[in-house]
Amino acid sequence: MPQAMTRFRDKALPYVQTWRGRLREHRKRNPYHWVTVWALIFIGLYAGHRLEETPLPLRLRYWVYNLIERPPQKDSFSDDLVVVMIGDEEYWKRDGASQPLARRSPLNRYYLAELIDNMTTAHPRLLALDVDLRAQTPTRFAFDDPIYHDENQCLAESMRAAQETIGCRVVIPRAITRNYDDTYVHEHDAFDVYEPSYVSRGYIFGHFDVRRIPLPFSDSTGMQIDSFAFAILRELRYTALDDALSNARGDFLYSDFHHPKFFRIVPAGAIIRKDREALQQLQGKIVMVGGNWHNQAFDRGSLIDMHASPAGEIPGVLIHANWVQAMIRKQTFGALQPAIEKLVDIGLSLLAALIFVVVVPNRRLLAIVGLNIAAVIAVLLMWRFKGIYFDFVLPMMLLGGHVAFEQISEWKEDATEHQRVCLHMPETQP
Repeated sequence: MPQAMTRFRDKALPYVQTWRGRLREHRKRNPYHWVTVWALIFIGLYAGHRLEETPLPLRLRYWVYNLIERPPQKDSFSDDLVVVMIGDEEYWKRDGASQPLARRSPLNRYYLAELIDNMTTAHPRLLALDVDLRAQTPTRFAFDDPIYHDENQCLAESMRAAQETIGCRVVIPRAITRNYDDTYVHEHDAFDVYEPSYVSRGYIFGHFDVRRIPLPFSDSTGMQIDSFAFAILRELRYTALDDALSNARGDFLYSDFHHPKFFRIVPAGAIIRKDREALQQLQGKIVMVGGNWHNQAFDRGSLIDMHASPAGEIPGVLIHANWVQAMIRKQTFGALQPAIEKLVDIGLSLLAALIFVVVVPNRRLLAIVGLNIAAVIAVLLMWRFKGIYFDFVLPMMLLGGHVAFEQISEWKEDATEHQRVCLHMPETQP
C-alpha cells in the first residue's frame, strides 16, 4: 500500500505543480479574477432563482422528461385507478341522464348523484369527485341559491347511500383560499354540513411543478387539511401514506409521472347508460371523476382544467391520479434541503471555475463548451430521476463567458506584445 501511494504521488506531482504554476500565472495577469468569480456565482444563483418563477424553465424540463419517458405499452394500465371523465358529449349534449348537465354552472348535482348511484353498483373501493362544489359566494357569509337545495340534498343522499350500502367512501374537494398573511382559510360550500358523517375532503390546488405532491398543512385555525390525493389514501388506510410523508423534505415531495395512457378513462356517459363493460372496469378500483369539456360549445374553445405536465397539457384529474398512483406504488422521493442545494451549487461552480483556469489555454474554450453541455445534461437527469434541480448551470455559463473573455483578452495581449517585439527587433543584414 505505501508503494502504491508513492507511485500515485510521483505521477500526480507533476500535474499539481503544473496547475499551481498556471494558477500563479493567471493570478498575476488577472488579480481580481476570483472576486469576479464569486460575484458571478451569486448573480447567477439569484438570476436562476428568479428564472424558476417563470414557466419557460419548467416547460423545458417537462420536454426533456417526456423525451426520456416512453408511453406505456398497449393494454398496460393502472391496477389501482380508473378515471371517469365528463367530456363534451356529457356536458353539451343529452347523454341519457334523467337530469343532463346542459352546459350549466354550477354542475347539475342531480347528474352527479345519478353518476354516483350507477358507479356504486360496480362496487368500487372509493369514489373521488374532482369537481367544483363551492357555494356561489364562498366567503364566511356563504350563500347558495335556494333553487339548488333539492339537488344538493339529492347528491348528499347518494354519497350517504354509497357509504351505507357498500361501504364506499366519497372524497370531495375542500375549497380553500390564501389570506394576505399567507395563511389559508376554508371557503364554504353546500356540503359543509355533511362533512363529519360520510364524506372526506382534500384541497385540490397544487404546486406549479406538478411533479410535487401537495402535502397536508394547517389552516389559520390550526386544523390539518389534507390534499385531495392524501385524503384518498387516508380513507383507504394505505401504509404508503406514512412512507410518502417520511420521504418528504419540508414542503417537497416528488413523484414519478405516468403518461395519461397509463390510466383507464371511462366516459361518464357510459356510466349513465349503465354500460356493463364500463361498469366492470370500476370494480374494486379507486374511481376518480373529473371534467374535460370545451368552454364555449361542443368542440369549440379551450378545454377546461388543463395543466402543463411532463406528458403535455392534461386534465387536472389525471394529475391527482398520478399523485395517488405514485404514493400507492411508493414512487415518491424527497428533494434536498434548500441550504444543501445552494452549497452544492456554489461548490460545483467554484470547481468549474478552477477547471477553466488550470486547463491548457488552447483547450480552454473547448473545456467551457463541454462542461456547460455536461452540466445541462446532468441537471436535467437529476431532476428527472431524483427531483433535484441544481441552479449551477447559469453561474457556470456566466463563469464560462468570463473565462472565455479573459482568454481572448490574453490572446490579444500576447499578439500585441509579439507585434511590438517584432517591430523593435533589429533587421538582420544579408
